[in-house]
Amino acid sequence: MLRFNLNTIFKARGITRPSRFLIDLGFSSTTATKIYKGHSTVLNLAHVEIMCEKLNCTPNDIIEWLPSAAQKKQASHPLTPLLAKEELDKVIQLINGLPYSKLRQVADIIKEIK
Repeated sequence: MLRFNLNTIFKARGITRPSRFLIDLGFSSTTATKIYKGHSTVLNLAHVEIMCEKLNCTPNDIIEWLPSAAQKKQASHPLTPLLAKEELDKVIQLINGLPYSKLRQVADIIKEIK
């Protein structure tokens, strides 16, 4: 099953009020809540484009794939790149747990990568 999962990218972008962020993009409060909670199954491509522009990401970053048991057996399935992005959550937790003195080193490494 494909679903929208913006929580990981909201965390990565430091967005602490996702519903407010989505409302500011023009979504109704009801739609914003559905999107934020992962209950939205339909989004207009124009809305996906707006979110990707504002979040500096691609649709692949906000859509995840939760395979059925039968699909899990297919290691080379074309949707594999969309598997749930748990690794990013782990990275965010690691960074959040670093002492302030180490954050400068992380910032320097990120600057080099960019």
